[in-house]
Amino acid sequence: MAKSKNHSTHHKNRKDHRNGIKKAVVHKKTSSKGVELGFARNQRYARIGTEIKRYVRGDMQEVKAHKNPRQPLKTIVAAAKAKLAAKKAAAKK
Repeated sequence: MAKSKNHSTHHKNRKDHRNGIKKAVVHKKTSSKGVELGFARNQRYARIGTEIKRYVRGDMQEVKAHKNPRQPLKTIVAAAKAKLAAKKAAAKK
């Protein structure tokens, strides 16, 4: 009896390229699902302790606060109401 055919790559390359051969997706953060709880907790604390320091022109400098920090919503609403009241008062005159 003759041996049977085991494998063929006929037409496979064309089929593979039809939708394009894409690179595998690299995720920024790997899942910690199923990891031992104690190990995961230790990793979290270790990550906090090894934060990268910010360098500017080779010297250590403090991270400066923003020039215009974000205002609380109450302050923004109060300013808008005051502006609207001023417009109404100017319109009545």
